Amino acid sequence: MDRDTTGRYTKGHGGGRPKGSRNKFTDLKQSFLQVFTDLNPTEDCEHLMESAKENPKDYYGLVSKLFPQRTELSGPDGKPIERRDVREYSQAELLGIIEEG
Repeated sequence: MDRDTTGRYTKGHGGGRPKGSRNKFTDLKQSFLQVFTDLNPTEDCEHLMESAKENPKDYYGLVSKLFPQRTELSGPDGKPIERRDVREYSQAELLGIIEEG
């Protein structure tokens, strides 16, 4: 697999989850939430709150695993994100952005 000078895979390398496919991590997270709801149907998270107070280190360790560990953002075609003030765009550029949106 080819990489560019920054170490990113070049376009069309074929890796990653196909567009529109299910995200297994999201499914797993939803399953955990469903089990928690089923086990505690009337407690409005009191059980979780008690556990968090008794073992905050364990609680925050578990919660931290629910979030992405790394997020990479880039602009079109993997280029750096271009930051421009809205007043710097021409009317044609703004209309194009609106139409794409």
